[in-house]
Amino acid sequence: MPILNVEENIKKMTEAINNLTQEVLRLEGALRVFQGFKEGGLEEVEIPNVPEGAAPVDESTPTIPEEPETEEEVTETN
Repeated sequence: MPILNVEENIKKMTEAINNLTQEVLRLEGALRVFQGFKEGGLEEVEIPNVPEGAAPVDESTPTIPEEPETEEEVTETN
């Protein structure tokens, strides 16, 4: 007779539910974006052709360098 591990099945089902919940949330977010496009009057969105495996961000785009954190001098006032 086959044996079923209860704890293992609970873990697998919980993980599956969590993964599906994340996917549903992602889809809801995408749906809201497209509904916003529609409300804004867009009917079509042009997307660039990006070769497979290529980074969609232009590597030559300059970025703003982060400023180093400076320690502020703390002075006590009496």
